[in-house]
Amino acid sequence: MKQQIDTTALSAFHPDRWTLIPLYPFDHTSELRGKTIKDGKRPRHKDWQRRDYSTRATIKECAASNSNIGVRLRAEQLVIDVDPRNGGDDGWSNLCFELGLDEGAFPSVTTGSGGKHFYCTKPADVPVMDTLKDFPGVEFKSKGRQVVAPGSIHPDTGRFYEWDDNGVSLADAPPCPEALLVLITRPQRSVMTTGGQYTPEQLEAFLEHIDPTQFQDEHRWRTMMMACHHATGGDARQEFINWSISDSKYSADADLIGRRWDSLHADKEKEGAAITIGTLRKLAHEEKAGHHLPVDNTAAASDFDDDDFDGEEEQEAAPAPRKSKTKSKLPANETDDEDDGVKPENEGGFTSASVAALTKLNAQYTCAIEGSKFKILRNKYDPAMKRKYWERLASQDFMMLHGNRRIERDKEGLSKSAADTMPLGKAWLEWSGRNTVEGVIFAPGAVHEGFLNMWTGFETKPSPKGSWDMLKAMTLEALCDGNQELYDYVIKWLAFMFQKPGVPAESALIFYGDQGIGKGTLGNAVAHIIGRHALSVGSADLLTGRFNAHLQDVLFLFADEAVKPYDKAAVSRLKHLITEKRLTFEGKGRDVVEAMNIIHIMMASNEKWIIEAAKNERRYVISNANDSWRDQHDRWDELHREMDSGGYERMLWDLLKMPLGNWHPRRIVRTTAYADQIRRSFTPVQLYLFNACYDGVWPTSLVDQAEWTTKPIRFFAEDFRMGFRAWSKDHGINPGNSGRGNNQLLTKEFKDVFPDAKTDLRAVVPEDSIVPATPSDGRAQCFEIPSLAECRAAFDKCTHHANDWPDIGDMSGAAGDFDFE
Repeated sequence: MKQQIDTTALSAFHPDRWTLIPLYPFDHTSELRGKTIKDGKRPRHKDWQRRDYSTRATIKECAASNSNIGVRLRAEQLVIDVDPRNGGDDGWSNLCFELGLDEGAFPSVTTGSGGKHFYCTKPADVPVMDTLKDFPGVEFKSKGRQVVAPGSIHPDTGRFYEWDDNGVSLADAPPCPEALLVLITRPQRSVMTTGGQYTPEQLEAFLEHIDPTQFQDEHRWRTMMMACHHATGGDARQEFINWSISDSKYSADADLIGRRWDSLHADKEKEGAAITIGTLRKLAHEEKAGHHLPVDNTAAASDFDDDDFDGEEEQEAAPAPRKSKTKSKLPANETDDEDDGVKPENEGGFTSASVAALTKLNAQYTCAIEGSKFKILRNKYDPAMKRKYWERLASQDFMMLHGNRRIERDKEGLSKSAADTMPLGKAWLEWSGRNTVEGVIFAPGAVHEGFLNMWTGFETKPSPKGSWDMLKAMTLEALCDGNQELYDYVIKWLAFMFQKPGVPAESALIFYGDQGIGKGTLGNAVAHIIGRHALSVGSADLLTGRFNAHLQDVLFLFADEAVKPYDKAAVSRLKHLITEKRLTFEGKGRDVVEAMNIIHIMMASNEKWIIEAAKNERRYVISNANDSWRDQHDRWDELHREMDSGGYERMLWDLLKMPLGNWHPRRIVRTTAYADQIRRSFTPVQLYLFNACYDGVWPTSLVDQAEWTTKPIRFFAEDFRMGFRAWSKDHGINPGNSGRGNNQLLTKEFKDVFPDAKTDLRAVVPEDSIVPATPSDGRAQCFEIPSLAECRAAFDKCTHHANDWPDIGDMSGAAGDFDFE
C-alpha cells in the first residue's frame, strides 16, 4: 500500500500565521533534457510565491491527493535548514559552538534525509543571506523561500519529516539569536543597480529552453548567473541552482552554486558590475532562445501603440521592435558584437545601444530629493583613503560631466526638429528608466523600499581565524589602566555597536593620558573594521561645527584631540551629539535634513580636562590610560602583525557573537578618571565649598573650626556670600555670573551641594559684626551645615567616588555666642 502523508503533524501551523502550499506527491517525477527529476519537494504551481493560498484548503487538497506540503515563509519567519549531505552536520555544530547557540531552544523538524529544520522569528525588515561561507550545508530561509512541512515524505528515502519532541512548540518559536542575525543579515543591494524585471517563475520557464552544458566555461556561466541575478533582483536563487545542476557534471555542486549566488549581494565594486538584464537578452539570442524570454513591459511598452500592447506577462514571442534609422555613435565595444538577425530595441525613444549606455550610468548614479533640492548621488571610491564615499552632484554639473559624449535617438515618433543625438548626461536625466528614489536615509540593517540607504555594511568580513589577543591586552593593561570592570564595559560597548548598529549607544568612551601610550590604537582598529561608515576627526569644527553633513552616514566617530581644554561650547554640542535621538545635518549649500542619531563616539586626548561632567552625568565612560606599553616596541610590533594577519576579522567575529542579553551602554562604569573630570568641571560655588572641605577650614568668621570636625556648624549667610565674592575676585571669576549675584539662586546652589544643610535659620547679629541686621529684630539669615565628615561624604556622592581627603588634626578656634531661632 502506498504511503500516506501525515496531516496530523500540520496542526502546529496556525492558519493566520503560517501559509502552507501544495507540493508534488513524494513519488512524482518529470523529465528535463532526458534526465529524470524527482519533484517531491517542488511546489506544484509556478506562481507559488505570489498565489493566494488557504492553509486549511491546502491541507484538505493534499490529503486527498496524497501530495507533500510546503511551508511558504513570510518576512518575519526564518528556518535554518541543515543538510547533512552537504556537510551540514559539521557546519551547524561549528556555528553553534562559535555563537553559543542551543539547538534545543528551537522547535525543530527532522527531515526525511536526516537533516534538520529549526524554526525561529526575525524582524520583518531584515533580509538574510541564504548561506555562510564558513558553515557549509546550513541554509537560512525566509521570505520568498519554502521548506517541506512535517508529515510529508522524502522523495529519496521514503521517510517522514517529523517534529522533534524537545518540548518547544512552534507557537513558542524564539527570535533568531542576535549574534546569528547580525552574521546573516544581507547587505542591502545598492539602488544604483536596476533589475528585478522578471519573477523567479518567469526565469525558470526561460531556463528550461537553455542547455546548461553550453555554459561549462566558468566566465560564461558566471555571466549568466549575474545576468539572472540582476533580472530577478536576486530572488531566483533556487531556480538558477536547479538549472545549473541539471548539467550532470555539476549535479553535486548545489551548495557551492548557492554560495556563489549569495556573494552577488555584496555591495562593492566588482568585475562585471554593468552586467544587467541586457546581458541576459544577449545570451538568450546567442542560444537562439530570445523568443522564450518574458516581455520586459517597462522596456517594451514604449515600442508599441497602446491598442496593440496588452500588458501580458508572457507571450509566444515579442513583436519585432522598430529598427533605428541612424548609425550608433557608441564605440564598437559597447554594442552587440554578433549579428544574429535580431533587430535593435527602441526603449523610450533611444536605440538599444543608447539604452546600454544609459543603463551603465544607472550602475553609478541615482536621483533623489534631499531636503528640498534635486540631487544626483554617486557612490565613489577614494583611492588615497581606500574607502567609498557619497558624492552629490547638481543636475547642471552632472550634465557637464557627461556632456562630451552624445548618444543616438530614434527619430521615429519624435518631431522633425528633434536632433538625431543628444548629450549623454541630459539624456539620462530625461530617460524614464533612470534610477530615482524617494529620499536618502541612513538605516543600518534595515530595508526601506524606494529609498537610497547609505548603509553599505562593514568593510571587514568576520572570520573565526586569526587573533587580536595583543590588542585586548593593550586595552586592558594600558587604556583601561588594569580595571577589569572598565575593560568589560569597553568590549561590550563595541559589541553592542557591531551587533546593533541602528541603536544609539547614548554614551561615549573617553581615554586620556600622555602621548605615545596607545590611546588611538583601539579607535583606529575599530575604524578599520567599519570602513566607510567610520570617521576620525581632530578638529572641534568637524566634531561640533555647524556644517556637519560629513556625519550623515557615520556609525563610529573617533575624535582624537578634537576638543580644546575648557571649550564648554563644543562640549555642550557634543552632549547633543551623544544622546539626542534625532540630529539635523547641514552642508554648505545644502538644505538642513533631519535623521535618526546612531553615531557612536570614542575620544582620545592628552589634556587633563576633556569634557564638562556634571555630578549626574551619564554620557561618558572615562579612563586615565597609563604608560605601561610606552616604548614596548616588541609588543607593539607583535600587535600590528597580529591585526594584519586576520586580527581585524577575528575581532569582528568575536564581537558579533558576544552574548549581551539586555545589556545597554547607558549602564556606565564610574571610574576615578570620571570623578576627576567632575572635579575639573566644578562650578565656582562647588569649587569654593570643595576647597573648604579639603582644607577642613570653614571660610567665614565666628565659627569654631574644631567643632566642625565632629558637629554641624552655623554661620551668617552674608558672611558666606562676602567670602565667596572675595575668593572669586582673587581667582579671576565674576561672582555674579550665571545668576550667582542673586542671593536666592546662590542659596539654591549651596543647598544642591549640601542637601542636608539648613538655610532658613535666623540669628541675632553681634554688635561687632559687619553683617547687616534686620532693623525690626536685629537678626539675619544663617546657614547650618553638617559636620566635616558629612560634608565630605556629600562631595563623594557628587563625584561618585571616594575623594582623597587629607587627615585633619586637632583644631582650635573661637566662635561668638549665636542666638539661633
